[in-house]
Amino acid sequence: MSKNKIITLGFVFIILVTSGFGCTQNILKPKSTQLKPLTLNVWYVYEDSSSLKPLFDTYHKKHPTITIKQRKFTIDEYEQQLLEAWAEDRGPDIYFIPNNWITEYKNKITPLPSKIKLPYREVKSSGIGSFQKTDIIDSVKEVKTTSLNNLIQNYPEVIYQDVVKEKEIYGLPLSLETLGLFYNEDLLNYANISYPPETWTEFNNMVKNISLLNKDNEFEQSGTALGTTNNITNAVDIIILLMLQNGVDLVSNNNYIKLDSENQANQDLALEAINFYNDYSNPIKEVYSWNKDQDDALEAFINGQVAFFFGYPYHVQQIKSRATNKLNFKVAKIPQIADTLRPANFADYWVMTVSHKTKNKDAAWGLIDFATRKENVKMYLEKTNKPTALKSLKASQEKNLEIKPFAEQILTAQSWYRGNYPQKTEEYIIKIINQIKSQNLSLKEIRALLDNLSIKINQTIK
Repeated sequence: MSKNKIITLGFVFIILVTSGFGCTQNILKPKSTQLKPLTLNVWYVYEDSSSLKPLFDTYHKKHPTITIKQRKFTIDEYEQQLLEAWAEDRGPDIYFIPNNWITEYKNKITPLPSKIKLPYREVKSSGIGSFQKTDIIDSVKEVKTTSLNNLIQNYPEVIYQDVVKEKEIYGLPLSLETLGLFYNEDLLNYANISYPPETWTEFNNMVKNISLLNKDNEFEQSGTALGTTNNITNAVDIIILLMLQNGVDLVSNNNYIKLDSENQANQDLALEAINFYNDYSNPIKEVYSWNKDQDDALEAFINGQVAFFFGYPYHVQQIKSRATNKLNFKVAKIPQIADTLRPANFADYWVMTVSHKTKNKDAAWGLIDFATRKENVKMYLEKTNKPTALKSLKASQEKNLEIKPFAEQILTAQSWYRGNYPQKTEEYIIKIINQIKSQNLSLKEIRALLDNLSIKINQTIK
């Protein structure tokens, strides 16, 4: 090779190197999409920002252009704030609602799409030493979301019944809360009771042994807080639970309440459950243990005045934080009818859903879908000590004695549709319970009340 050719090749090599040959900026580099930053506003009532933060931070790390802002409300102002915000074309992208609000809010929800497009950011390094380059590659990818089949496979049946409308998913839960039986272990020990009751027969025997009246017919201590509506926060939930356990078929396939005159068998079973509940505040009954003059049921339990209290997982922390004395309490599963083959438990929980007004539908549903998946929701459950809504996490939670009773109940949990005005429905039920208790009504009159209840609720169904 001649000297001139060697010089020429060297010159070409220098040009190639100095023009970027071997550098990351080349024609093979993936094209980067210019992503616009967006903010998701999340509204809720009973959540804690520190509990949601690990989930939200992890999602943001995966999708750095998505920022998440949280806002908490009181339950009294929440619904009004939502309605006002939507009327003014503002408000949350994601909001939490109770499971029994979904049908009422259906027109204010964007259902979960089968596929969504999400922004991703990848950081790639190439080269060595002083020639090392870092490229930030932004892109938008289409991903699949939770399907109806996923929902059926991964969640208890109650979730499907509550969140699926016309074969579309309208919300997903982070947890599933059911009613549990809280008990004062010291009061049980004093009454020589070794274990909490598994059946209502056992429960009634314990209540009779624990309840004590003084010479003025006032309770020194109560076996349980049942039978009234003015001083028991969860009175309607407990009554519905008793109806479900007694075999009442509350709701038809088209969501209509089946306590009308055409369903007298349901009416009779419902009346049995109502009478069973009312007996605990009836002075002539052996299980008499509570009345309308008692303190609030939760307060009475915290103060050691009542042995059994019916509450939800969130009551655990409330009791721990408010008990001034050394309250020795534990939680057990809800009693069932003896020898039943179909145990029933009552579910009351909140779901995350996406507003019909959002401009960020995909990013919002992406966050919910991400947060509720097994590998991610564990962060939330460990932080809050709440029972899982996923079947796959049930076994691991049963190792936690505080959560075990609630986790064991998720597969038999049921809820019920209360019409489009659930708060009004509760008021109707409370009124009927009190009328049956105080007015010495005939069976015909009671049937008329239940018939009227069905009519009022069914009129709200669209």
